[in-house]
Amino acid sequence: MSPGWGADAINKAMEYDLMPDALNRHGMDFTGPVNRMEFAGVAVRAYERLSGAQVAPTRSSPFTDTADADVQKAYAANIIIGYSDTLFEPYIQLNREQCATALTRIFKRYYFTGWTYASDASFPLSYARPARHLPVGTA
Repeated sequence: MSPGWGADAINKAMEYDLMPDALNRHGMDFTGPVNRMEFAGVAVRAYERLSGAQVAPTRSSPFTDTADADVQKAYAANIIIGYSDTLFEPYIQLNREQCATALTRIFKRYYFTGWTYASDASFPLSYARPARHLPVGTA
């Protein structure tokens, strides 16, 4: 990994085996966009490392556009769902909303016993913005 602003974090992610093989499609250049299938691999690995449990792929995939094992695992774990009942759209660029949603689902699946995609509304996250702290001597 060459030096850069994210080199330490990328090296640490590689050390913890959070980087799926699909992310190596451009060698070690991680500056480009990530697609839904690639992020599914990252999300599954993040959940598995956090929980210490392996996610089994779904036995009956609803998706007609991919048979990728990481996609099947992410779907089985309720981390990432499809664009429709039958399409995952694996090569569409991941957007910020999808990334944030997947990361929130990883958190909820790990911390909330009984959480599933179907029961998500029963597990709200409450967030209170911290008070703004000004440097000493300013008002």
